[in-house]
Amino acid sequence: RIRQLCSAICGKVDWMTKTTDAEVCTHWISKFTRQEPELDGKKLDFVVDKLEFCATLHTSGNGIYLSSAEQVWISASPIDKDIEEEAKRYAAKLEDVPLPGKGLAPK
Repeated sequence: RIRQLCSAICGKVDWMTKTTDAEVCTHWISKFTRQEPELDGKKLDFVVDKLEFCATLHTSGNGIYLSSAEQVWISASPIDKDIEEEAKRYAAKLEDVPLPGKGLAPK
């Protein structure tokens, strides 16, 4: 459920700025407490702390930020060519991995 809360917040416009606003965070915690009474203060504090940390990873210079999907980051600018080529090399290795049950996997 914690992941769902983080995703819900990351789906909001300007979520990174809002995590630094104590009034907004208090509103979120109040809302989540009403909706999910089993979530205690420590779990909700963890959500806010996680989002505050993720917001620090985003700077206007790098253009990379956390999306509403768990562990998915978005880039607002093109990826550096060297990084793109390296990622393609690693992805190409995965294309040659045989699928189990298709008769291609080593026995």
